[in-house]
Amino acid sequence: MITIDSKIPEMKTRRLSITHGEDVFLRARDMYAANPPIRKEWISVLDKDGKHLYYLNYKENEDVPYIGYSLPADHLWDYDIDHVDLDLSLLERAQVFLFEKMEEYTYAIASVLRKYLPDRFLFFMDRDARFFFEEGDCVHFIDSYADLYNRFGYFVKKGIMLVRSVTLVPLGIDPLNVLQKRYNSIQVMESIFWKTKKASFGDLHPEKTFYLIRNPVTFEGFVDVVRYSVFRMSMLKKKRGNIIPVIDLGEWGDGNQFTKEGENIWTMFFNQNTNIPLEEVYKSKNVIIADMAQLALNPFLSEEISFHDWKVLLKGKIGFKSEVQKFLDEKHKALFKDYQGKRMLAVVGRGSDYTSSLVDGIVRKPITPEEFLEEVKRLVKEKNFDGIFLATEETRIFNLFKNSELGDRMVSVAQKRIDYEDERFKDKLLSDIYAEMDRDGYKDTLDYLLILYCLSKCDALVATTNCGAYNFPVGLNAGKFEFAYYY
Repeated sequence: MITIDSKIPEMKTRRLSITHGEDVFLRARDMYAANPPIRKEWISVLDKDGKHLYYLNYKENEDVPYIGYSLPADHLWDYDIDHVDLDLSLLERAQVFLFEKMEEYTYAIASVLRKYLPDRFLFFMDRDARFFFEEGDCVHFIDSYADLYNRFGYFVKKGIMLVRSVTLVPLGIDPLNVLQKRYNSIQVMESIFWKTKKASFGDLHPEKTFYLIRNPVTFEGFVDVVRYSVFRMSMLKKKRGNIIPVIDLGEWGDGNQFTKEGENIWTMFFNQNTNIPLEEVYKSKNVIIADMAQLALNPFLSEEISFHDWKVLLKGKIGFKSEVQKFLDEKHKALFKDYQGKRMLAVVGRGSDYTSSLVDGIVRKPITPEEFLEEVKRLVKEKNFDGIFLATEETRIFNLFKNSELGDRMVSVAQKRIDYEDERFKDKLLSDIYAEMDRDGYKDTLDYLLILYCLSKCDALVATTNCGAYNFPVGLNAGKFEFAYYY
């Protein structure tokens, strides 16, 4: 981002300078892009007579700590407000726009509004905006929120979008940002230009546009892998035009827990949403690259994350590969052979690292195994369940249920379980524990998928806490559970 400051007194030495004009931010950006050593220096902007007006300065992109991602330095260094693939749908939600600061991105957003939505009203709280815009019927300069309210109170009744220029706000944490139309300028930029990030790998399928979901999996769990891909599919279903999602989660050097490097984790278990092979997509003319920056910044994805409902999230978006579906059906039938037509309660006993201080404030703490057992016993009695299907990664929880009065009517999948009271595992993340074990990533994931599938086939679901093993079965079940909740 290029920032502007007219309050700094003119420096005695002027090493870098350019002339003021409509494209001044673009020219400054190109200077900083071509010459990294000068990115810590100010650029003096002069009027046509050579008089100093203000300074421009390069501001490095912020890290996005909540997804462990750092934006590349060149993010949004190549955008064009005349591009044919701009997405104006976020801007169309508001009639009034309030800009707190004048900087490269707010200038670009305001320019897009003036060009394509000229009936929108623009308010600037930064006096530096006067270098770029003239006050008129749709453009106003204000000193404060009070100034807006007192001088232009009738605009309060209209839909106002606040565009800030501050540190990035974590995705999905505060849904009020969406409901109250509060965005950072880089998020609005992402909403406008996400479709312009196209690659042309060849000449195939010129009439189609693909959306290539390709990002490292790293430490993500299975349900996270699915949901972040499905969020993107959900976003596309709500956008104009027929954009085809294609998933390739097979990056080299990824170090994920599921597969060998370079293998596409998605197609190990699921079908693509198109009959066009991935190899042809990499030879196609129009391919939008869905990179990590979009996941971090795109407000349309933020909405999917903030407001998704697992009961409908997976519907029509995922389909198991035929061999995977056959495995799941056959194993489920064998496991439940004594409970055909019987009432089964799905029980998720998430424990282990969810009880650790390492995840304080990140995940919801589960109730204790003893409390959970009593709750399950109560539900079985009150709701007349014939048996339970227990899913837990922790040895202690498994043994507690197995040795209880429910043990003789309990079904479970044989899996690797962790004795979290063992000093070797104390206060370690489950992903780190698995990384130290001799595992078959594909087989272990297939067994985990079987557990999730069996949970979804029960009549109701209860869990110690909110977790992937609760949410994914809710998604597969698609709202048919008698009840589903966590403590």
